[in-house]
Amino acid sequence: MGLFDEHMAVLREKLRTTDDFSDLFNYFMTHMAENPKFNATLERVEFDMLFGIMERMAKERTGKKSLSLNRRLYIALQSKEDRNFYHGVCGNPTLVVIAFYFEDLSMGLIACSGSAIRPKYTMLYGRFTAIKTDKPKDLLSVTPDQSRRLH
Repeated sequence: MGLFDEHMAVLREKLRTTDDFSDLFNYFMTHMAENPKFNATLERVEFDMLFGIMERMAKERTGKKSLSLNRRLYIALQSKEDRNFYHGVCGNPTLVVIAFYFEDLSMGLIACSGSAIRPKYTMLYGRFTAIKTDKPKDLLSVTPDQSRRLH
């Protein structure tokens, strides 16, 4: 098993089992998002579903009724090594939203930060499950994790 596979296995397990979302997010950022070798395994893809989840979860986490996340900053990445893994970033001048999602687990983690969060620049996390439905345009049912974590 290579280093990439080891990190993905740890990330999968932490996503499924941890109650410490800041630890999960820090693991992702340290071992994957900030690693040039990991970033070399990613390619841009269209994945509007992830951004829909990110907008919905960011609204819920920030308490905002409307939330305009500027599409210029939307980046969806899919791993060439693990086609079930997606990473997305979006935001506006007052809010940055980062997420990763394992399609085969139907689970992901979202992290929000910025001046739109109170207290300012606090990190808000949420684990979610996305279930495909038979609704038009392949809408998803998003189930936030029962625990609401503020770190």
